[in-house]
Amino acid sequence: LQLRGTLYFRTAFAPPWSVAVPAFGRTARFHLVVEGQCHVLFGDRHDILLNAGDLIVIPGGAAHTLCDSPATSPVALDDVLERTGYTGDGVFAYCAGEPSGATTKLICGHLNFAEGAEHPLLRALPDFLLVTSERRTNARWLDEILRLIVRQMFDGAPGMRASVIRLTEAMFIEIIRTCAEQSPALHEIVK
Repeated sequence: LQLRGTLYFRTAFAPPWSVAVPAFGRTARFHLVVEGQCHVLFGDRHDILLNAGDLIVIPGGAAHTLCDSPATSPVALDDVLERTGYTGDGVFAYCAGEPSGATTKLICGHLNFAEGAEHPLLRALPDFLLVTSERRTNARWLDEILRLIVRQMFDGAPGMRASVIRLTEAMFIEIIRTCAEQSPALHEIVK
């Protein structure tokens, strides 16, 4: 697979907010809710509500929307980045209007697969893998990795990015093990 972590950032989104994330091939994107709630929308197909401690992985890099409410009009990620002046350092803070509620804090990132990577595992992955905070209690290794990622991202000490890159690569492996039953094809490969 030649999996490689490449991009990580923390967010602080205050309602109202809605960010339309474009498709990005050969990528597994993830969003971990550290505080608050977040809806993840895939067009009209799915509306997944994430609470604190929940994690979603989008293995195919499909377009999706992150928002405080499905009723909030989405703004393209590139436009949000331009409006906020976010350069990749520090906290990515955003609010589309007058703040009106609790801030949602996320850790977001993506892992890239090698160009031309062909593996039965990649073909078996579903549109998304969901790890709830309840599921984490039964996935001790994954829970520890996620806790370490959060501590590293919020600590910001030298070497943080290199550490988080390695931790997210291990995280992906543990997610596959933890979520194998979410896809019959994936379950066959993992067992």
